[in-house]
This record gives sequence, C-alpha cells and structure tokens, in this order.
Amino acid sequence: MAFPNLNFSRETVFNDLNEFLVQRIVSHLEEISLSKELIKAVCSSDELSQKRLLNIVDLKNRIKSIMNLNEKENFVEIQKVISRVSKLAKNSDLSTDVLSTKDYVNTKLFEKDCELKVFEFIGELEKLFSEGYCNYLELLNLFESNVNTIEDLFDNEKGVLIMSEDLKIRNNRLNLLSLIRNYSLKIADFTLLNS
Repeated sequence: MAFPNLNFSRETVFNDLNEFLVQRIVSHLEEISLSKELIKAVCSSDELSQKRLLNIVDLKNRIKSIMNLNEKENFVEIQKVISRVSKLAKNSDLSTDVLSTKDYVNTKLFEKDCELKVFEFIGELEKLFSEGYCNYLELLNLFESNVNTIEDLFDNEKGVLIMSEDLKIRNNRLNLLSLIRNYSLKIADFTLLNS
C-alpha cells in the first residue's frame, strides 16, 4: 500500500495556523459586537499586527483603552489630529518601528517653539515606553493632553510649514510627525477610525 507524499513546509503550516488564529480572533471580536472599523484599526496597527493579535491580553487592553477614550468629548479632536499627523507622516522615510528621536530629529533645525514642544511631547512618549510595559490609557492620556501642542504645528501663526522647501528642515519635521504616528500605532491605526 502506497502512502501519500507527506512532505510539508514547517513555515507554511505555521503561517497557515497563524492566519487561521488571526481570522478566528477577528471573527470573535465581530461576534461580541465591536464595530468593524475599530477591529480594523486595532488589527491593522502595524506590520507586526498578526503577532500582536495573538497576544489576547494586549489586544484587549488596546481595545479597552480606545473605547474609554471614545467616551470622552474630545475623542473626535484627538482622532483627527492623530490622523492628520499619520497622513503627513507617509511623506517621511522613517520606519514605523522607530520610537526614538536620537539620530532622527535635530533640535538645531527648529524654527519655532511649537517644534520644541512637540519634541518634548515625544520625549514623554519615549519615557513611557522605556519603562517596558506600556499602559495604553496613559499613552492615550498623553495624546489627549498634547492635542493643542500637536495642532499648534499646523497653526497659521504659531505653526510651521511641514513641507518646507529646505529638505533638511522638511525631513526633520516629517520625522517629528512620524514619531507621533509610530507611538499612536502602538494602539491602533487612527486613520481607520471614522470621526
């Protein structure tokens, strides 16, 4: 009696099992009546989303944090400013896994106070993440308390022209925005949440 060929790739089987688990988790989130946009935003928050989805405790904490923020009056304002930053950050070459200003932001290129304030805000984000485990509610609270700081970058009088003709200044500003985006992606892709 001949046996069928049982050759299989360990990597293929592993990837198939991962994909099955991810689909099952997403289905479960839909079954418990979470909105599809929230699921998509949380499940698509970065390149490592599959790996992060399999960490159920982390996933639950991220969803819970967004739902808590969503209950606040200024949620739409927070979501809009993070989305605006994220969309502009697409013009940067900075990878989404960079979480430090070191070697990426030059404070000597700052022209206005708003840039320094955003730099300080990113420093607070860095400090929060340097402690290891991140409390997502704390992270969102930092975003909430710095909404005006971020918005000032775009203000006609206080702000700056992000897409400056000076390439060094432009890249420096885009890196600031990219770092804000990168920290927001630790929770969700806010561009996928409708305001």
